[in-house]
Amino acid sequence: NPIDSFYSFYLYKGNPQETRIPTQLLKRYIKKWKSFQEYWNRQKNVVTVRYEDLLDRPFEILTKVMDATGYEYTEEQLMRAIDRYPPQGHEFKHLKNFSEEDCLLINNKLGNLMKQFHYSLPNYR
Repeated sequence: NPIDSFYSFYLYKGNPQETRIPTQLLKRYIKKWKSFQEYWNRQKNVVTVRYEDLLDRPFEILTKVMDATGYEYTEEQLMRAIDRYPPQGHEFKHLKNFSEEDCLLINNKLGNLMKQFHYSLPNYR
């Protein structure tokens, strides 16, 4: 989800003094996310993994990834990996750091791509 991706990247890039991503920086993140998704949409034999699916169905999604890569594994190995490094969080965990204007900007610029991945932002109204 762009909301969580953008804010996680914002945190990763440094220790921000502001809880909101500055608008100019948000616009750059939007452009990069769009370019990244469009690039991978044009590629063949790509497996798309949404973090939200990994949260909901870790064994199923990890199996899909392992099968796509051709890597040999056992169910026990997958369960051990999930138990040791379980996915954490929830969708929109960073939504509080985005204004209504930020969300409208994201929807306006990324709406079609977001629909493709079954993403939608909550309404503020």
